[in-house]
Amino acid sequence: MSNIIFNKLMSIDLMHEFYANGICNDLIIAPSPSSQTILRNYGILFKSTTKGAVLLYESPDESGTAKLPIDKKLKLTFFFNSCNSFFTNFTQLDFSNEPGSLYYFNNLSPAISGQNHTIVDSGLTAPIPLITKDLKVIKKSGLVKYILLTDLAGLNTKLLFPPEQDDFVIKLSETGAGPYTIKQYDNTDSQVGTSFHFYYNNELKGQIPFAVFELHIDKTYDVSNPINLVFKFKSRETFWRYKILKNKAGTPLSTDDFTSTTLSVDHEPDNPADKIDFQNPSGTNPIIIKSVGKIKLRETGYDKIRLYKNSNILNSNLPNPSAKKIEHEGTDWYSDIYVYVYV
Repeated sequence: MSNIIFNKLMSIDLMHEFYANGICNDLIIAPSPSSQTILRNYGILFKSTTKGAVLLYESPDESGTAKLPIDKKLKLTFFFNSCNSFFTNFTQLDFSNEPGSLYYFNNLSPAISGQNHTIVDSGLTAPIPLITKDLKVIKKSGLVKYILLTDLAGLNTKLLFPPEQDDFVIKLSETGAGPYTIKQYDNTDSQVGTSFHFYYNNELKGQIPFAVFELHIDKTYDVSNPINLVFKFKSRETFWRYKILKNKAGTPLSTDDFTSTTLSVDHEPDNPADKIDFQNPSGTNPIIIKSVGKIKLRETGYDKIRLYKNSNILNSNLPNPSAKKIEHEGTDWYSDIYVYVYV
């Protein structure tokens, strides 16, 4: 009886600086139905791991040669589904777009360092609309004569508006899944209005994943030198606002000097380079003490943030903000931490 040998083809690693161990377990990776068929046809196994997923290829012996070598360009699509409803809170990303949008990634321009091909290493820009059926395009003005449909490779398809019609249906089912851009033009070839960027995939009817990742691979890929596709998600940065509220003690103080002029917050970390600075207090009830700059949310938090009244410590370890609650004001995000003190 012969042994079946599987070797690593590549891995997909999900990392997040929010967590102490750096590993992101908030997203579940799954190949699309059509990609599952491609994987089976090439004898490739998809397995979930503690860091994301791994692709394994079958080898007839210990030489590492693929039993079914990749002989042409392949596009594998993976869906990233969130299993943590607060993931978007503590992750540095823009989620301001309307419902029905998702984040799109591919491996065409990774940052390469050895075996690591980094796909994401910064905050995420706004997601793009998901389209799952043929798309109806409406003229932006009566001057529009045609549209250009541009795919990921930059290939343009020119489509003329039928005479006397103000709309046109693009048969996306004939173009295939992927990201596209639509631009409208007049008879002088001048663009009219803004571009429309979207992602099309008819396999996603009835569901919207957090993100889609398209993996492009061809016969030049060296199976003896497997790579790691790395996603390094960043923590959201927020301004912290301590809101100090007074609760009356059983026997209230005869002199209430619990005011914005007597209170302060001071961070006293072991490493001075890690210090968080706070502004002077303001307000009455609550008394508000805001951080000078934005602070990254993180799982372990920051200790030795102390509440002082004059030179006396009232609380030696103030709580950190919860990643479950953030507030948006203008262009900034805020984390409010309520502290009750008996006076």
